[in-house]
Amino acid sequence: MLYRFFPVLALLFALGACQQGFDYDFAAVDPALTVSSGRTISASVIDQRPYVVNGEESPRFVGTERGRYNNTVDVRTASGRPLAEELTDAVVRALERRGIAASALLLPEGTPEDVALTAFQAQGTERLLAVQMYEWRTKAYTRVTSRWHMEAIVYDRSGSILARRATQGYQPVGMADLNSSKGSGDIAIREVTRKLSELLNEPAITTALN
Repeated sequence: MLYRFFPVLALLFALGACQQGFDYDFAAVDPALTVSSGRTISASVIDQRPYVVNGEESPRFVGTERGRYNNTVDVRTASGRPLAEELTDAVVRALERRGIAASALLLPEGTPEDVALTAFQAQGTERLLAVQMYEWRTKAYTRVTSRWHMEAIVYDRSGSILARRATQGYQPVGMADLNSSKGSGDIAIREVTRKLSELLNEPAITTALN
């Protein structure tokens, strides 16, 4: 008699798998920077997204996508690491490609400024490049949209702010591939790469890092 329940069990399994969500490979984020500096720099992307700080969403959360059954599923980092850690490493790699001695400063979501400065001063570098991530998410349905709010701040050893610049917005960034999450993931990675590059190449930021 159990064979009668197999189709139902199969359907429940499929729906459960669909609800688990998709993964985007944010390790592929690759900002192109223009800065030149002979100073040592600590870099940190700090997740300040309110829904992450209050525990409603995982630090791995990067957006939502329409599932195969027209349901909405969460999208997370493919690596299993927090998004802020992935982006911190991306910034460090970009600085190193410019010949800069850069170090990752990995901080928990919601880290306040004074705690970040204490960790930076303990690391012993000359500048802190902190990117406060107040919002980052993509939504992939028929179209892919991006919502972002990030602020870059450069501190010296004393904790004084040398420069700060922000970028914020919401816009359509491409068409979703309804048969695969890869296309939407590529768009999301391209957009966060572009936004980080634009923000960190602001003249005030590059000057403060010298």
